[in-house]
Amino acid sequence: MFDYAQAAVEGALSAGATYADARVVVRRSQRLSCLNQVIEGLNQDEDGGVGVRALIGSSWGFFATQDLSDASARNAGQRAADIARASALVAGPPLELADVAVKQTHWQTPYAEDPFAVPLGEKADLLVALTATIQAVDGIQLARANLTFWDTDKWFVSSQNHRISQHIVESGGGMSATALGENETQVRSYPQSFGQFETGGYEVIRRFRHAGPCDAHR
Repeated sequence: MFDYAQAAVEGALSAGATYADARVVVRRSQRLSCLNQVIEGLNQDEDGGVGVRALIGSSWGFFATQDLSDASARNAGQRAADIARASALVAGPPLELADVAVKQTHWQTPYAEDPFAVPLGEKADLLVALTATIQAVDGIQLARANLTFWDTDKWFVSSQNHRISQHIVESGGGMSATALGENETQVRSYPQSFGQFETGGYEVIRRFRHAGPCDAHR
């Protein structure tokens, strides 16, 4: 993937940019949702692309494409330089980039358990059990629970010879109970409203200690 980012940078430089950098991003996501012990949604997605920015004078140009190929990445760099050149027709104040040490490194989210390796059946069973526990409380009409996971890889290249990669894993979810009365509706959620999401693997979900969710906001 570094090669695609490098091609985008080279495309920008060949089109006249004095500086350029590019990022290739590939991301997977997975979301499960459950209502009253029925799995009502399963969404799994994977997408990617390369984004590049180019500097001409004091003006920036940006361009991106979802086509991960050498030719498309190089063209994206050229398009970014063209946009920067057009922007330079109305130039801003002089721009001087900060002098930073060149880095070639990798960073990864610390995690213990790959959330995408956990079987879908186990995740679904957890959500069904959670909503069953919530429904066991008198007065509850709607019991909802969800899980969401992201796995993101990034590759960064600059014309200053930076080459940095990242692997970011994020996990989270939540649940809510809705009680309906004659004159009002009350909703309570756990671990917090709209769920809780963190960098980390499936251990994030296990740490929520779902064994007693209905007592969290009573």
